[in-house]
This record gives sequence, structure tokens and C-alpha cells, in this order.
Amino acid sequence: MSIEALVKEYSSLSEAEQAEFLALIGVEPEEDDLSPTWEAEIDRRWQEVSDGTATLVSGEELSKKLTEKFGVEFKLP
Repeated sequence: MSIEALVKEYSSLSEAEQAEFLALIGVEPEEDDLSPTWEAEIDRRWQEVSDGTATLVSGEELSKKLTEKFGVEFKLP
């Protein structure tokens, strides 16, 4: 198999399959680098969800709000 064919085949895999392939050949997938500020914000928000203090909305409610705001129909689960 040529390199081009291998790259094409890899590109057709789902993210999970790509991660599994990389693990099989001993390559760690690249991770997005986030600034310390964003990491802290993500941690803060996750803590609110874990603590039950976050205000959560259903996918249906979010779809409605997005549709109203942008004038494009959104369908979220």
C-alpha cells in the first residue's frame, strides 16, 4: 500500500478509529493546546456541572433559542 493510499484510508476513519489506530502503532494523538485561562474556565464550568449549581437547558430549549437568535432552524437532541 502506498503512503497516499494509507493517508486516504486513515482520513476515512472515524475519530475513534483514528485514535485506536494511533494507539496500536504507539503514536499519541495531538491534543489541542488551550491557554491556562481557558483551562481554568473549563474546570470552573465542569465543577459547576458536577456540583449541580450550573443552570442546564435541554437540547430542545437550546435549539429553540438558537433558531430564534439566528433565524436558522437548529435541531439538537
